[in-house]
Amino acid sequence: MIMIVQFQTKKNKIEAGFTLVETLIVTVIAGILSAIAIVNLQGQLRDQRVNQAAEQIQGNLEEARQIAGQRSRTCPVTIEEDRISTTVGVCLVSGDQEIPDDIRILTNLEHPDLATATVEFNFRGTSTARHNGSQPDAIIVVTRRSDDFGLARCIRVPTSIAPIEIGLYQGSLTNLDNSQCNININP
Repeated sequence: MIMIVQFQTKKNKIEAGFTLVETLIVTVIAGILSAIAIVNLQGQLRDQRVNQAAEQIQGNLEEARQIAGQRSRTCPVTIEEDRISTTVGVCLVSGDQEIPDDIRILTNLEHPDLATATVEFNFRGTSTARHNGSQPDAIIVVTRRSDDFGLARCIRVPTSIAPIEIGLYQGSLTNLDNSQCNININP
């Protein structure tokens, strides 16, 4: 009887799995993509805080304007670097509003010191906000405290009964300019 012996060669062997080098390359690529995604997500979260603060300020101003008309009185709203408040305390039903620590509020309103500014709404709902220069309306710019080049939202406070609107501010933060408050642009 003849015995047939088969030897297995490398060509016949089926390889399964990945090599160490292939696994390391995939891991490095996944790490790089994760780092990019995390940085992008953090930026979006910071921008969301700016958007929320701008909407909060706009809501407070609208509320004070509405209460001034309903109660036939003047409602002053004080805007500080870190809070929105009323001097009388009855013009914001929601009460004084704290602004998050990482948010900065800038304004072109005239004010005696640089720390505060006041917008007053009279019984007609019009603003008596005095602003610097000959610009038609006052603006409030909300941005991140630590970033002069990040998202900046602006709130236009008209002296008429026009709506208080939020837009995207695209100008210099050292010299606020109403023409740089683009109401029709939302990020």
